Amino acid sequence: MEDAANQETRTACSKRLRNIKTDEKYENWAVTFGNIFDKIFGEKHFSRERFLRSFVATYVFLIICLVTIYSLFTAYFKSFIGDISLIIIVLLLGVILAIIPYYLSLIQTRYFIKLLEKPRNKIIILLVLILDVISTYILFLFFLVIVPNLLSLASFNGFTKEPFLTVFTLDYFKGLTGRKSLAFLLPTFFTSIWLYFYLFSSWVIKYFKFFTKRFDIENKPFKSLGLVSVSTVFVIYLIAVPFVLSK
Repeated sequence: MEDAANQETRTACSKRLRNIKTDEKYENWAVTFGNIFDKIFGEKHFSRERFLRSFVATYVFLIICLVTIYSLFTAYFKSFIGDISLIIIVLLLGVILAIIPYYLSLIQTRYFIKLLEKPRNKIIILLVLILDVISTYILFLFFLVIVPNLLSLASFNGFTKEPFLTVFTLDYFKGLTGRKSLAFLLPTFFTSIWLYFYLFSSWVIKYFKFFTKRFDIENKPFKSLGLVSVSTVFVIYLIAVPFVLSK
């Protein structure tokens, strides 16, 4: 982000983090973030540049998730590692997901960022962020579950509403967030997670003087945001690991 941002964007972000009011174009956080988003992934929604960058980013994130979950639940997954065909199927499934739902999730998140570029109150911002989470989840369901079910029902068994209703039940959601499917679900939220950490880190830096005194916010605002995000993840990891490993 630091490299992709121009001087105007960096200056506006720096002033916002230091609570300095300006009338600059990029004072609104959504405008700043949207500008960086486009610099990194490409200017046009449906372009080869944005598609390729989205594919690489989300697929790498998927591999990281798979390795991480395997390292946490080695005993559970160990029996699968010897099956080469299963590993190939998993990797190919990742390719399909990166081509369709992961890419559409990126487009969707950029659309919601665009909605927030106009002045909004905090309740509207919160509702938009919640809607982004719900929409992302539905995208994942549609391509991983509903589309195959629809094709299967149309081709062989006739139409029934039961498979479609079950994907919105609590038990089904627990299954998707379990160790079997979580690695495939998380990359769908790749750009959303980036957005949430950007907002959270901005809030932390603005309201806690500890960070403003120790980070070079004036010259490197995005690096400062990144350091706060990494620190937050590290603290969450330290808190969560004992509970995860005890299962």
